[in-house]
Amino acid sequence: MRLPSDFALISLDNRIDFKDVQRIAASVHQQLTTDFYHKWGRYIEMHAYQHEADAPVHLWRVYLQNGLDEPGALGYHTTIHGQPVAYVDSSSGRIEEISVTVSHEALESAADSYGNKLLTMLHPVNNKENVRVLLELCDPPEAVSYVVNGLPVSDFLLPEWYDAKATGIPYTFRNSIKTPRTLIRGGYVSFIDSHGRGWQQTFFSGNAPKLVGPFAWTVSGGQSLREQIDAQTAINKAAEADSGAPETPDSSE
Repeated sequence: MRLPSDFALISLDNRIDFKDVQRIAASVHQQLTTDFYHKWGRYIEMHAYQHEADAPVHLWRVYLQNGLDEPGALGYHTTIHGQPVAYVDSSSGRIEEISVTVSHEALESAADSYGNKLLTMLHPVNNKENVRVLLELCDPPEAVSYVVNGLPVSDFLLPEWYDAKATGIPYTFRNSIKTPRTLIRGGYVSFIDSHGRGWQQTFFSGNAPKLVGPFAWTVSGGQSLREQIDAQTAINKAAEADSGAPETPDSSE
């Protein structure tokens, strides 16, 4: 028996036509049930609902809304009453942009529903140290998308990206990253080192990734690691923009 952990896509923005909400849900549903399922082994669906009351109460919510309370973000995912929920900024009205962000938030919620899952891998820079990296599948290839069922969706990491010994195979679904544990421009990765300190490797601007930190992240307390890292990511992006270096446009968190 499959546990009911599917997504309900609901628009709180009355400027977005329900037919477009259905189109987005259909594209992300196909990505989740084919691409994501075949690579990560977890089967999750997405369906569109015109009204909150229409959606079964057990489904995880993804809301489209006109503006977010997370400055600089196109979307974010969190938990409310212990249940995963995601919010996507629909203020642009650009369905293709909204579709990529819905995909980003759904994929990351599907892989890590509560924003605290850590995987052990070698340090992105120091090959002599193991770190615990937050399982955020769309952050390292954040700037890349591909088309499913007529709309763009987010590229995402494959399990091999975390394996230092994996060679000559795809590390993202669209093969946008060519070596494990590395970033492409626009991406970032968040991790905790062997001393319990938080770090990010970012590639928001310039010609190469940079290491930023340390930060005081904790797996206990009122906020998930994902929420703490979202706040730090916004600070890091703003700092790079203020430095005058050419910056990659914001995407989902």
